[in-house]
Amino acid sequence: MKNAFLPKTLAGVCALGFALANPATAADPATHPLSRDHVNLVRVQGQKITDVVYDTQALEVSADKQRGIVFVKVKSAWLNSAAENVTSAFFNTETENFSVQFFVSAVPSQTVDLVPQTDVAGAADDRQTRIALAAPLMKLDTGDFVSDLKLLVQKSVTADIAHDVRAVGSLTGAEDDRRFASLPAPEGSVYWEGFKVRETRAFLTADKLTETLLFTRVSPKASVPDAARLAGVIRGVLAVAQEVRTGDRLQTEVTIIRSREAALRGRDVFESALTELSGAVPSHSRTEERR
Repeated sequence: MKNAFLPKTLAGVCALGFALANPATAADPATHPLSRDHVNLVRVQGQKITDVVYDTQALEVSADKQRGIVFVKVKSAWLNSAAENVTSAFFNTETENFSVQFFVSAVPSQTVDLVPQTDVAGAADDRQTRIALAAPLMKLDTGDFVSDLKLLVQKSVTADIAHDVRAVGSLTGAEDDRRFASLPAPEGSVYWEGFKVRETRAFLTADKLTETLLFTRVSPKASVPDAARLAGVIRGVLAVAQEVRTGDRLQTEVTIIRSREAALRGRDVFESALTELSGAVPSHSRTEERR
């Protein structure tokens, strides 16, 4: 009786009479309030919702397939005819199944967080998962592509982005925060071609990922990194490339903007791009420093 997501909506689904009539299939459902007048968000912590079964007479359901979150609105016709303001739904992920009972009332938009029974801490902290699930984000409203890029460059240089890391699938109220979401920088650094390389900051918009990489020379033989070629390998736009000196260390800071969709297809943040750039595989040890 499952119904998989279609590209922009959920597949047509069956009513829940079979479940409500069978206590074994609907035993101890989680209970949550649901706004009768506003759109509600349902998400599973650290996982993507893959399909939903619900009462089509009571609810309108739409899905963001990429992020695995679901938006739920109560139908006014059902409100006017229902004997009681209670309905149910089943939400499924790849590994979990959730039975939820909704109590419809005059409350603001609700965010329903479903907690998996399995350990999802690793998935919730995974950077690629956060790229996919930091949602929903409003599109930039600057007028055109060039204006968007200028704004992203400005944000990357000034670091004028909220520093609190957005929880998976979270919503915020501030308008600016709904357009930008910070990502945690990957832990540690790699050594490559006489450089110590690490990401210092990154943030998302609705369709772009902006990353800043810091190249610190650890070998006097290290040449200036070719930022333009690196941007080409990453398949992004070179926003900023500048030389900075910290004490006796000469550093190069490179900011690259690429599509969020392309970033999701990558296996890592930048290590594979460095390998493609020179043929040298980045190392997590300090052996490069002695070159």
